[in-house]
Amino acid sequence: MKTVWRFYADEAGRWRWEESKADKTLLRQSGSSFPCYEECMNDAKRAGYEYEASQPASPRSMSTRSRN
Repeated sequence: MKTVWRFYADEAGRWRWEESKADKTLLRQSGSSFPCYEECMNDAKRAGYEYEASQPASPRSMSTRSRN
């Protein structure tokens, strides 16, 4: 099952993480907040988070452009 991880700063400016299903059902979240993003990321990694780079966009086909 593929999940979505979200990292965000709360109202106090401290970092938290959440893991959700693709349908946005919350699976789990950080038990505490962190003063910096790096500490939050490290905690998420201990919980199973693995970084995946974005996939590059595929180039548009020349046939989809209008020609005059």
